[in-house]
Amino acid sequence: MSLADTIISILETRQSVDGFKVISLGCGKSGAEASPKWGHLTGVDIYPYPDAPVNKFIAHDIRKIREIIADKSFDLVLCLDIIEHLERDEGFNLIADSEAIATKAVVFYTPLKWDKNIVDKSSWAYGNPYNLHKSLWGKEDFSGYECYKVFPDTENPVGFLAVKWL
Repeated sequence: MSLADTIISILETRQSVDGFKVISLGCGKSGAEASPKWGHLTGVDIYPYPDAPVNKFIAHDIRKIREIIADKSFDLVLCLDIIEHLERDEGFNLIADSEAIATKAVVFYTPLKWDKNIVDKSSWAYGNPYNLHKSLWGKEDFSGYECYKVFPDTENPVGFLAVKWL
């Protein structure tokens, strides 16, 4: 099951996500958030990824997202594999900004641990100077969120999802 499918299955225990207006902050170009269920997917990343698999791509620093995105303007905010690339204070600000932008739910995915920051020429993010890990996050950092160790599976998770319904 893909990460997007896993997120959708969790969200749909509460309500259908068909047609949701979704924004992915720090989207990169991996496509982890892509799903035909979304009505519209906007991706935002500081690094220019013109081939990101989204309906609309915006090159912008997500640490300043509220400069360009109005409060309560998306049903769902996704922050997948991004918060660990910020300093902790910036990460807590991202959590608050995401909650302000969303009307229905916010979802974070972050690794439980990582190895050294190594520049891997085979990585889709090769050349992106912002792709270094700066902070490690745990369930206790996501107050008011339901947390799930689900990816790639519940037996051997490498990361967890934090989901908050608004």
